[in-house]
Amino acid sequence: MAYFFSGSKELFDDLITEIGLPKIVITHKKSIVNVANLESYDHKKCRNAVYDTINWSSIPPLSKSDLLKYSEVEHIYLKMADRLGVLQSYQQRKDEYNKHLRFWIWKLSQFNFNFAFFENVPHEGYNFVLYSILVANKVKVITFYQLPVRPGKTYLLHSFSNIFKQGEEINKILKSGAFTKKPITPEISKKFQGYLDLTNPEIANIESFTRAKNFKLWSLTDKIEQTLNKIKKFRVYSIGDLKKLLAMRMGYDNYLASSKSLLRNYNRNTVNPSLNKPYIYFAFHYQPELSTSPIGGVFVDQVLACEILAFAAKKFNVLLYIKEHPRGAKGSYTRSHDAYNKLLNYDNVRLLPNKINTFELIDKSICASTITGSLGIEALMRKKPILMFGSRFYEACYGAFSVSSVNDVSRALSVIFKNEIQITNESINNFLYALDKVTFEGYTDNKDENIATVSLKKSNQNKIKMIKQLIM
Repeated sequence: MAYFFSGSKELFDDLITEIGLPKIVITHKKSIVNVANLESYDHKKCRNAVYDTINWSSIPPLSKSDLLKYSEVEHIYLKMADRLGVLQSYQQRKDEYNKHLRFWIWKLSQFNFNFAFFENVPHEGYNFVLYSILVANKVKVITFYQLPVRPGKTYLLHSFSNIFKQGEEINKILKSGAFTKKPITPEISKKFQGYLDLTNPEIANIESFTRAKNFKLWSLTDKIEQTLNKIKKFRVYSIGDLKKLLAMRMGYDNYLASSKSLLRNYNRNTVNPSLNKPYIYFAFHYQPELSTSPIGGVFVDQVLACEILAFAAKKFNVLLYIKEHPRGAKGSYTRSHDAYNKLLNYDNVRLLPNKINTFELIDKSICASTITGSLGIEALMRKKPILMFGSRFYEACYGAFSVSSVNDVSRALSVIFKNEIQITNESINNFLYALDKVTFEGYTDNKDENIATVSLKKSNQNKIKMIKQLIM
């Protein structure tokens, strides 16, 4: 069976004993596999557009049709490159994108894959380009994505093929009607306990999981490795780069805001809201992160999503309450200095202090809104409609509206105000039954083992079981 593999060495070792060797493997340098007839690539080198064994004069240049065919991929890549370094110029990002596209179009044309597997949603530049070429070539793609985490209770991976239609398979299961009016079984209840807890209106003190909290639980070795990796980044900077970086840190960049100036500007404009007026609650994502790039699509620009909401909401005399992510202001140089000011141009927009309880904001809203964040499932479990701008598993749940324009939001608000959306225990149960079929206990970050519900070994076993189920 000819297949492509991108993921950890631990999973690779277990997988090849079950289904054999792939044709191409991408993993980390320390795990590079030297086996005859197997092409191995270092993830970090690919990420940095380093294909150092290649004679570029032997690879066909990109054509006009290539560039036009993947123009939407390029659009997403250029913003995705924020995670590759804020000092990259537009031209550097463009050149590296073209390099990735040229190399992988050529390389993938040499194989006839039965399927391709990514252990996590491709979101680090080169692998998103690679994924897009595979999809364009009609290769079956399998990838996993972590569902919103409830440590010790619900730690699940969702399997799907199309990262921009993550609810597609769940929708098919729901339309089959196989689970209509079925009560929750003990097995389903245990698997989704972290979400079912949210249905209790008396519970308002559950904290959303963030990577900042998870970092505190890492081992000392992992923390040292993380710190060393940050130090290593400085070795690739020139003196000119370091001068620019220092100037940006001091707030001298004319366009992009440092974390400190962003946070000051946000806090300066927050207000304590009235929860008795009709409002939509929107929670910002941390960036750069795969939850908005790539799966938010054009709405990696969260300000654009909020402007659409504000513009539509004012016709209904509805306020838009926006709360920054707990780590949001630490995403340096991903937003402009005037990001919040753009939103405050709308007289129905309010920025909220981070201390305000999320569940109280959900419960008293007319609906919540997000790109693809955990707020979506939190709102639906508490029987509040959600307006979502990207693609996530809960798009298949009754009460979720996929929106991308002022007209979309206006239509959704009209339905909500007519009380035509009644999220019930039955609709939630049906959704969880369908979700059960495409999810399993596991995680994509091995450092999560100490707060997950299964061991690393069990997580990998579950991944292989799902892969075999999808390809057989």
